[in-house]
Amino acid sequence: MDYYFDKYNIPSNYFNFDINKSARVIIIVNESNGQTIKSIVNYEKVNIDKFSKPQILKKFKYSELLYSKRNLNLFVSSIFKNFLDKNISQDELNIWVNKLALKELTVIDFVKSIISSDEFKIRNISDSDYVKILYKTLLNREPDEQGYNGWVNILKHGKSREYVLSGFINSSEFQEFCNLYDIIPEKIK
Repeated sequence: MDYYFDKYNIPSNYFNFDINKSARVIIIVNESNGQTIKSIVNYEKVNIDKFSKPQILKKFKYSELLYSKRNLNLFVSSIFKNFLDKNISQDELNIWVNKLALKELTVIDFVKSIISSDEFKIRNISDSDYVKILYKTLLNREPDEQGYNGWVNILKHGKSREYVLSGFINSSEFQEFCNLYDIIPEKIK
């Protein structure tokens, strides 16, 4: 195992990490004793829907080394659902996911394009709902009372929504969230 982790630049501390919180999953399937990827996933209780379809890194006579990363479809779908209150079409989903995966678009540019869209502006949401959406979508959690009140007060005292957005995007919590999806956000000023 150490050989393959070194070969594919994977830190060995992945052995001691909660699979469901990881950005990437490496699975070794030993076919000689009847293992399947499904049996391993079920045994480890991994929510495989959060990850992309596993790709074969190396095939041996009786086993395979497979690699999978966090599913960008879920991230893009959540942006559309939370900011625009709609389900994204499969065609739109494919376009956005490909742009993010191929690094043609940064996650920040993606989020900004959704927030600046006419479709979002038409929703005319309140400042408090805006802050709730940022927590849910960019930090993947409900707001804590102190943080929520702080951001709402900042908006009440004249700071722009873009200022608040930059606070979320520049947070270490957002950076960690993006790491789950193997996307690297750029900080904004």
